[in-house]
Amino acid sequence: GLEHKHYQHNKYEVAGSQIALCGVNVNNQCSAFGMKDGSIQIISPDGKVLNTLREHKASICSLALVKIKGQIYLASGSDIGCSKIISGINFMAAIITVLKHKAAVTAIIDLQDGTHILSGSYDKKINIYNVEQGRFIYNLPANTASVTGAIITKLGN
Repeated sequence: GLEHKHYQHNKYEVAGSQIALCGVNVNNQCSAFGMKDGSIQIISPDGKVLNTLREHKASICSLALVKIKGQIYLASGSDIGCSKIISGINFMAAIITVLKHKAAVTAIIDLQDGTHILSGSYDKKINIYNVEQGRFIYNLPANTASVTGAIITKLGN
């Protein structure tokens, strides 16, 4: 299975003086950190910067690993309501950009069906996307408060 750790809403020093706002660990092979300057740094276990992605124009608020059709992707959300799916084993470039939120995207999770992800935001919305088709699917009914996290659990069998 896909093993990863989340480092949500904590501040970490990564690659010098940059401030990381969130991060994920990819099977202990590398870590991805969302930075205040809008970049995402891919870091090796020994601390070497493997890649710096500059896909966002605002601070990265959320990162998650998603598995679509057996391939691992990195999903990211920014302060301006933008979500991106970043492709490949080395996470080289965004393949899907979704602008459905009107505030910071603070939660992104894999719905574990091989096709869909969920995003939550300070705009009080929870959206579902079909990553395979690259399109918005559904908005869950409005919440009364900002969405600051999300988790999927299995109930019953």
